[in-house]
Amino acid sequence: MQKLQDDLAEKQWGNEALQRAIRTYGEVAEVPNAPTDLVKLALRRRAERQQFLVNACALVTFKKLVQLFPDDVSLKNDLSVGYLLLGDNKSDKRVYEEEGLESGDPGTDEGRFDFHLGDALQRVGDKDAYKWHEIGHQRGHFASVWQQSLYNVDRLKAQAWWTAKETGYTDLVKIKYSVMQPGTHIWPHTGPTNCHL
Repeated sequence: MQKLQDDLAEKQWGNEALQRAIRTYGEVAEVPNAPTDLVKLALRRRAERQQFLVNACALVTFKKLVQLFPDDVSLKNDLSVGYLLLGDNKSDKRVYEEEGLESGDPGTDEGRFDFHLGDALQRVGDKDAYKWHEIGHQRGHFASVWQQSLYNVDRLKAQAWWTAKETGYTDLVKIKYSVMQPGTHIWPHTGPTNCHL
């Protein structure tokens, strides 16, 4: 029945038919002893249809899905995207960090997450950037908090500042210049490896 309502909504291109489809998906999910796969499918489709209407109710549906199926990371991703679609970046960040990166779930302990999240937060002036650089260092992804390269040579020393003598290149100095337009801003960055100072 819910599929018929959904198909009808697509053919009629009307909000009234779409609302009926959304209600029907909700009713299917509430059927006693309904198979879990059916409940998940009905609620997910309901949330997608709610998002189509740019409806904040989609968040309620995604939260219910996450509560019913806490091990399904894709549902947490959908919830996070739902927050983004409504412009609620703070809630999205919370879901992304707490439900994702800080969960310790398989696949979340990767240096690229710590690197890119820290870099993005640094670019928007969020002080949590340092937290993610520290987490990356503690997890062994970065040689130090200040050196966030992902492909490191073990024998190279990691430190924030170097004297000319420490570099070993006191007699041989290469300087490279780049020509840029006035007002160009270069974000603080690291190279792909720690092989160059």
